[in-house]
Amino acid sequence: MEESIKREVIAYKGMDFDMTCRDFQYKIGKTYKTDKAELCECGFHACLNPRDVLDYYPKNNSRYFKVKLSGEIANCDFEDTKIAATEITILEEITDIFDEVIETTEWWKHENVLDLLYYSEGFEKVQKGDGLWNFINKDGKLLFNEWFEFYYVWHFHEGFAKVQRDDNLYNFIDKQGNILSDEWFKWVDNFYEGIAKVQRSNELYNYIDKNGNYLFTEWFKWIGNFRDGFARVQMIDNLYNFIDKNGNYLSVKWFNWVDEFYEGFAKVQRGDNLYNFIDKQGNYLSKEWFNDAYSFHKGFANMQRTNGKWVKIDKTGKLLES
Repeated sequence: MEESIKREVIAYKGMDFDMTCRDFQYKIGKTYKTDKAELCECGFHACLNPRDVLDYYPKNNSRYFKVKLSGEIANCDFEDTKIAATEITILEEITDIFDEVIETTEWWKHENVLDLLYYSEGFEKVQKGDGLWNFINKDGKLLFNEWFEFYYVWHFHEGFAKVQRDDNLYNFIDKQGNILSDEWFKWVDNFYEGIAKVQRSNELYNYIDKNGNYLFTEWFKWIGNFRDGFARVQMIDNLYNFIDKNGNYLSVKWFNWVDEFYEGFAKVQRGDNLYNFIDKQGNYLSKEWFNDAYSFHKGFANMQRTNGKWVKIDKTGKLLES
């Protein structure tokens, strides 16, 4: 949950032509107050960077204003570019938002702004008026000597930040300013436990490590996150299995669908649409297959037999009356 801080800061706000925002009517020179400030929920919202206002209010349908936020201020969260406050004063209208963007190139140097930013692994992403990107620490010091030309940049996660080019292809940048892979991707996910999911332009997926190496030679139609040593993967023929980080498949059988592991067991569905559970050695929990099944919770799972009757199953495969 975002932290609420009592101070004031200059920010930027977009509105409809009639000076309404979320059906609230504003006037220049007026101050408005509310009891609580929470991002996307309540309070008066505005952006610290004037460029970000355009993401919420397109230029052709909006008016823009310089505002003062005060009282309790809820600072930025992970990927939200807005802040919320219990008090707002509408200072003046910005007649040309693009001129304002250029004039406020170093918007993060405004008073109290650094205290309201979201820092991931010690750094916050910042974009200048000319569209170039960098990162700053909590003292406002730039991470890189040069600025980078990207369409968008995300926060650091396990030492790498996702970056997007103008052609909508993605990659990663590390804290030394190095691009991770020679290949750019249609989509990438954040790193988790040293591995990130990537998708090529041909729609197929793989995992990449922090050295830029692909985890597997084989590419997949769909992949899940690694959990308890295994990830779910879907082949081009639409069948599913589990794979470990060494490329070993859990089962010699392939399934119509598989669920994640819960309490050591994962649901699997075979070709006739019946369900069972599989353990991390690839063994089925029961010799019987079922019409329906729920994941394990506190040592038991609810199962529907092919005769329609519901029963419970324990982790030894024993069936109990539901």
